[in-house]
Amino acid sequence: MPSDHLSSIMHYGLDALKATGAQLFLLLGPLVLLALMLHFVSSGLRHLGFSAFGEKGFIYGFKLIGTPIHELGHVVFAALFGHRIVGVKWFDPKGKGGTYGHVKTRYNQRNPFHQIGLFFSGIGPVLMCAIMLYLITWLLFDTHVHHLFPLAITPETFVSFSAAAPLANGIIEAVREINALLFLHAEQQWWKTALFLYLFFSIGSSMTLSPPDIKLATKGFVFLTVLLLLINLVTFWTGIHLHALFSRAVPYISAFLAVMVMALITQLLFALVLALIGFVKTLFIK
Repeated sequence: MPSDHLSSIMHYGLDALKATGAQLFLLLGPLVLLALMLHFVSSGLRHLGFSAFGEKGFIYGFKLIGTPIHELGHVVFAALFGHRIVGVKWFDPKGKGGTYGHVKTRYNQRNPFHQIGLFFSGIGPVLMCAIMLYLITWLLFDTHVHHLFPLAITPETFVSFSAAAPLANGIIEAVREINALLFLHAEQQWWKTALFLYLFFSIGSSMTLSPPDIKLATKGFVFLTVLLLLINLVTFWTGIHLHALFSRAVPYISAFLAVMVMALITQLLFALVLALIGFVKTLFIK
């Protein structure tokens, strides 16, 4: 009967839509949440840094490394999706609103591949900074971050207490592992610990998205969502779901998230240090 066919089509479309939502949440939900947390913490750190070291001291001391890596994220992912790079300002100490560099690109607005690239170009700084921090940890301590943070992320992790509890316990245990990694034999590797903390703070504080970055990523997100939905609609009836592909990607997603958690912890520790320095300065400098 026609009504039965219509009902089947509607259920099929709803299943594909639910699958698309779950895939997007698994791929982007935790990443976006951590990126927002890093953004707000970094904004506060900028003011604390100005108070502790002065504006120029903070910008040249901590943004000179992180800002070019931030911009490199835009450049690399824009180029990967066929955008033409027409201008790059790798570091501008006179930048306003915490933005100390910029990238200008051109792309074909009628090209869906280019449009999807807007999303990855927009969040490129988060991905690039995470890659750099992962490599830094490996080079300094011969340690892979995802071994410290074995995050088992699933769509149920953030909606089920029983699924989220192991994740929280894993993060607490990972903090202990980081403490042991950095300070257990600090007298033998003090320079590695100092360099690690400096780079994680400098690069981690640039693991943020400016309003133009968010606007760019949002525009591309619409096209990415439509693409995933179309793929699910085409493949769902075959029994070949994208869930299998996303399941294989979980270890890589978890590695990115692990680096972001480490960066967030480092930012919070530095916030305490900068607040203390600023407080001491107010006591002795009138």
